[in-house]
Amino acid sequence: MKSPLAFIDLETTGLDPSKHEIIEVAIIVDNYEGNSFEWETKIKPKNLASAHPKALEINGYSEEEWADAPTLEEVSEMIVDLLSGTIPVAHNAHFDRVFLETHLGVENIPH
Repeated sequence: MKSPLAFIDLETTGLDPSKHEIIEVAIIVDNYEGNSFEWETKIKPKNLASAHPKALEINGYSEEEWADAPTLEEVSEMIVDLLSGTIPVAHNAHFDRVFLETHLGVENIPH
């Protein structure tokens, strides 16, 4: 049986995972049998002072749209569960992998 594919897209407050945060996650899991599951969420940033203004602009960040967003801690288990046992696929896989490893403690994500 083939491992499901997990198509991942992250939006962040900048390019440096040591100081920038994940502010949006979208994951589509496709299990090859015509079944797929789509999940996405905005994530409330904790430290906007370190955010790059251009990243916030590109990602359409506004306090109003993120007002009711969960924290990364509140959705981290869901993200890990969705990626568990999958083959991750991303436009910029290295970027997404490093952010996930840094902010979720997820290790050994194939790339």
